[in-house]
Amino acid sequence: THFEHFGKRALTKLLKVWVPLTFFLSRFARLSLDPYPADYAELLPMTKSRIRSTISLLIERQKVEDADVERLRDLLAAGGGLSAIEAGDLVRLERHVREMSPLWLSFFVEQMATYFIWERRPTGQISERDLEWLAFRLGLDSTGATPSTRALLTILSEECVDPPPNLKKRLDGLSGARARRQRQREVAAMLSIMPSLGSQGGLAVHPSLG
Repeated sequence: THFEHFGKRALTKLLKVWVPLTFFLSRFARLSLDPYPADYAELLPMTKSRIRSTISLLIERQKVEDADVERLRDLLAAGGGLSAIEAGDLVRLERHVREMSPLWLSFFVEQMATYFIWERRPTGQISERDLEWLAFRLGLDSTGATPSTRALLTILSEECVDPPPNLKKRLDGLSGARARRQRQREVAAMLSIMPSLGSQGGLAVHPSLG
């Protein structure tokens, strides 16, 4: 109905304003009501060093567990949030470690989206330069996307006030690649069930599925 349509539009507009507003209010409350200790400037480099060393150890170990994600979350909170260097470290971790905790995807997307959309200027935007940096560092054009990188690009597109055209193109490309891989898996499964057809030429595989 017209009323339901109006309600959905109003809710969408409210959420677009409410999410960044609550983020900035929480940051303001943190600074005004819970100020950093006097020796925070001395503790900050130590915390940043621990973040980098933790990520390096996880890459070496080739495994991220639930406790590791919680430790990284605590370290980033103590360090005042994600920096450009640490954003690169998280991307490095995402790209080089395959055995990930179930908590990793939401943590990775939350940290990266907050950094690129709400902690950089202008807020509510991601530049083409940042997008291409992400694509290069994540290996989207070489090794392909992971569930975490697909989720990140989706959230970036939804959170951006005006998403750059290349962001939509990349999302469309990932959807197409995923559909092609699904078709390839279906064909492979069919050939495994009927190997004689595949080996004797009784089943022709269309080029679009190969």
